[in-house]
Parts: sequence; C-alpha cells; structure tokens
Amino acid sequence: MPLAMWLWWDGYVPTRQAQRAWTTWVGRGRRNQEVAREGALGLLEQVGHQLATPTARARFVRIIT
Repeated sequence: MPLAMWLWWDGYVPTRQAQRAWTTWVGRGRRNQEVAREGALGLLEQVGHQLATPTARARFVRIIT
C-alpha cells in the first residue's frame, strides 16, 4: 500500500509526489540542509494534523529534509 500525505486543500497525494515536489523546491542539494529542515518544520506547522504523534512529525521532517 503506498504512503500518502494529507493536504487540506486537495485531499491526498502520494508521498513520492510530495517528495518529488519538495526535492524540486530544495534544488537537489543546492540549498543548505538546515534551510530544508526549517522549511519542513514550517510546512508541518501549516499542514500537520493536531493529533499527529511526535514520531510521525519527526518522520515527516526527516523524509522531507
């Protein structure tokens, strides 16, 4: 079963699609990893579910970064 990321404005998208979009934004290593991490944390604040576990939040940041 593929993983999916919930987006409040458009239902669900496959995790691989979200990772591809994030990689495009980050620039495949052209940006500092800390900048990518800060962006992931900011995205999590905007779209993260209030009941998400700390483990799920940490995994999200790790995958996105």
